[in-house]
This record gives sequence, C-alpha cells and structure tokens, in this order.
Amino acid sequence: MLTELIKLGLSEKEAKVYLAALELGAQTAQEIAKKAGVNRATTYVILQGLMKKGLASSFTKAKKTYFAAEPPEQLDHLLRKQEEDIFEHRRDLEKMIPELRAVFNHA
Repeated sequence: MLTELIKLGLSEKEAKVYLAALELGAQTAQEIAKKAGVNRATTYVILQGLMKKGLASSFTKAKKTYFAAEPPEQLDHLLRKQEEDIFEHRRDLEKMIPELRAVFNHA
C-alpha cells in the first residue's frame, strides 16, 4: 500500500504517517510517529500537510491534541485535485505555445 500511496502523490513519510493514523485511529502525534517510524517533530509537520490535503483531522481532548486519518475515499479527492491542476497546466501551455513557437522560429 505504501507504494500505491506514493504513486498517488504522497511522499514516503506522508504515506507512512497516513497508514499509521489509519491503523491507529484517533491518536497523539507521538503514537502515530512511533507506529510510522518517523521522528515526532516531523510527524507534526506531516500531519499538518495531510490535513491541508484533506487526509487527516485533529481535535483536542483534555489538553492533548489527537490526530486521525480521514477515510480512504478522501484519496479520490486528492487525485481529482491533481487532475484539475494538470488540466489547468495544459490549458496554460496551450496558450503559451504560439509565443514559444515564435521564439523558436526566430532563433
């Protein structure tokens, strides 16, 4: 599964943290880090990134912050976002091609 998550655009550490959070359920960053085999401080940064991607969430209980993986179906949203980004890049490139061609022909 790690390889497949990387193919979807997650870094190796993001994939490890996501899988650990998925397996553990709501847990502290320290416990997720231990399960993922990633440094605790790095795990906090990764969890923040996963939350921005919609793949994790957090809540506070008794002055402790807990993190949880979002359901695997959220990965589909991540992939759709990447598709949208690629479509926009392609559209931008199509607009630039005439200008680039003019530079190429001039040279």
